[in-house]
Amino acid sequence: PSEVRSRVVRYANVLGMAVGVALLGVLVAGTFAGSPGADGYDRLTEGLDLLRSGDSLAAADKLREASDLFDEAGDQLSQPWALPALAVPVLAQHQANLSAVFEQTSAALDDAATALDYINVDQLRVVDGVVDVEAIALLAGPIDDLQRSVDGLTASLEAERSPWLMWPFQHRFDSARAQFAEISRQSDTARTAVEVGPAMLGLDEPRRWLVAFTSPAEVRGQSGLMGNWAELTTEAGRLFLSAQGRTNDLS
Repeated sequence: PSEVRSRVVRYANVLGMAVGVALLGVLVAGTFAGSPGADGYDRLTEGLDLLRSGDSLAAADKLREASDLFDEAGDQLSQPWALPALAVPVLAQHQANLSAVFEQTSAALDDAATALDYINVDQLRVVDGVVDVEAIALLAGPIDDLQRSVDGLTASLEAERSPWLMWPFQHRFDSARAQFAEISRQSDTARTAVEVGPAMLGLDEPRRWLVAFTSPAEVRGQSGLMGNWAELTTEAGRLFLSAQGRTNDLS
């Protein structure tokens, strides 16, 4: 009936206007969030590259810059004109997921940067045959903090996966998640090193290590034929060659 059709048309027009307003609001918010979001992603990848190369202090600066930019982008997506999008399917998933990712990423990167401020790899150099074992032990706390930040961020990125997200957003999420997974493995290795390293370097008592020199040209038992050997002694971080010789000396 015409009366029903006119009522449906009115409702459809009202609904269409509401969706249009929501779409306009989220587009405005997305426009303002796009620039800091993209810049933050660039700073993030630069910081991760620096972290993989071992420059922890420079990585901290880049990650802190990324944190500030993501925080700015998240604020833009939380403006009042972006909130109506939460009532519109698909728009709601993008607005909610991006806001959550920006917020959680900003907090995690700030924590990671704070941890990296205390991780100075230059302290671990061998100076006059001595490694500062106490400096290694002091890294345990900051590396644990870094590990928790990275693991938390990886988990949050995984939690925000959604089939509703458009490919460009999902692609960047997947790329960031893969990079953080690599950093997580690296920091886990570093945590193991600071846990066992001081004892291996003779922090509490002298340690002696047998070093076997093998030749891959003479494979024996998949490890090579040992031609020479050495005894490396470590005491309070000092490394010195205490003995050396040929294989025949041992037999």
